Amino acid sequence: MNARNVVPFLGALALIWGASSFLGALWHSLVVEGHRFTLYGGWFSVLPLLRWLFLFVFFLAVGTVTALIVRQRTAVHWAMGLGVAYSLVELGLSRFGAASGASLYAYVGYYGSYLMPPMGALAGALIVMQRGAA
Repeated sequence: MNARNVVPFLGALALIWGASSFLGALWHSLVVEGHRFTLYGGWFSVLPLLRWLFLFVFFLAVGTVTALIVRQRTAVHWAMGLGVAYSLVELGLSRFGAASGASLYAYVGYYGSYLMPPMGALAGALIVMQRGAA
């Protein structure tokens, strides 16, 4: 990424951060809050999957919009970069984590949410590129 692309990239990242915070809170209040989630088999909960679903769908839209705006072959790089940057910032700002000695499911449930933004953004950009819109 050259210097002239840094400001638009950081601007897009800030916009994405704000939108994901607002929509994530809305998602939580509509889908999670007030509902009971049981553990299946004593270890499996759908709660992390609901977070993954929100992040993947949100970044699918981010990747799609990015590919439609950039309209070059580099759109996939931009979309993937935004997803990775978002996840790295989230990870860096996080005060929580899976406790040492936690189950494999706890690690996958927690750290898997950091994979959803790059995967969703990449999928969205690739869909646009495949359709030839970019």
